[in-house]
Amino acid sequence: MLRRVPILLIPLLILVPAARAAPTRAQLCEAALELAAARYARCRLLAEQRYSKSLDAERRTTALTRCSRNLAEAFARATAKYGADCAATEPSSAFEEYLMQCTDDVAAAAAGAELPDYAGCAAELAACTANLATCSAELEVTVADLEACEAELAACPPNVAHLIVNVAVHNERGGTATASDFGVHVGGAGAIPSSFPGEAAPGTIVTVTPGQTFLMAVTNPAPGYFVSFLGSCGSEPLAPGAIATCTVKAEYLPARLHVIKTVRNDDGGTAVASDWTIHVANANPSPSSFPGTASPGVEVAIDVGPYSVTESGGPDGYQASFSGCSGTAVVGGVYVCEIVNDDVAPTP
Repeated sequence: MLRRVPILLIPLLILVPAARAAPTRAQLCEAALELAAARYARCRLLAEQRYSKSLDAERRTTALTRCSRNLAEAFARATAKYGADCAATEPSSAFEEYLMQCTDDVAAAAAGAELPDYAGCAAELAACTANLATCSAELEVTVADLEACEAELAACPPNVAHLIVNVAVHNERGGTATASDFGVHVGGAGAIPSSFPGEAAPGTIVTVTPGQTFLMAVTNPAPGYFVSFLGSCGSEPLAPGAIATCTVKAEYLPARLHVIKTVRNDDGGTAVASDWTIHVANANPSPSSFPGTASPGVEVAIDVGPYSVTESGGPDGYQASFSGCSGTAVVGGVYVCEIVNDDVAPTP
């Protein structure tokens, strides 16, 4: 590093000029490094002035990164040009000293001139230090304001509540639907989202306005399922910041149809119930076809919707009658169909 010459010696140097030797490679390298450091200091100060007061952290970081990159590139060029004659090879070497250099001082050294009076440089550095101190103080005030604002926000009560909606599907009786087969709608209280496909636990999080009632509904439920609502499903409004759960229970409850085959042989007939085959028509009957069976008959699971029962086969000479063997099934309904086959008395 070039050392600063005491101010008292400068007049002697001016009065008694001496022959100047050409700067050495080490001096040239040091001058290049100091000039780069001075430019870095100016670049950094400008970045702080432009972006710190406006709290534009992203641009400040970009600007400071550019300053550091330029400094590193300048050091790399100098060390590549002067090689071993450079005393410092990294920007971190004598970092604080570089930041304290004066632009005029560095420019003069780079030109091979004697070092000038330091009074101007000292004033410049003092002004720079004062500006940085002011900026630092303003930043501290700003940080304090931000911390106070965060504390106020933390103390404010939340103005929303959250509802967790689960769809629990029970297929113990043979159903095959899943949670997404049930559309869920939350009406009122500014619900977001208000309509969505059902999801099993952990479910769907819905934001609602505290203090306002809402209504839960299921749209397009899968056939054969009985739907009920458990938990906080709109009967009471939610408090600010509350987290509540509403469970939509969808239970597969197929309708049941009991088919009884009765054979009356009071006029000499000998047929039995199994001589006839029973057929059940429905969207999804199980079983759909089977031999006739006397009481208590055969239980058939049927889907919601229309159903009907017919028969085939059996011997001649019997008159059939049907009771309760057609209709429209509802979820969980229980129905009885009785088919009576009565033998017909022979004609005398």
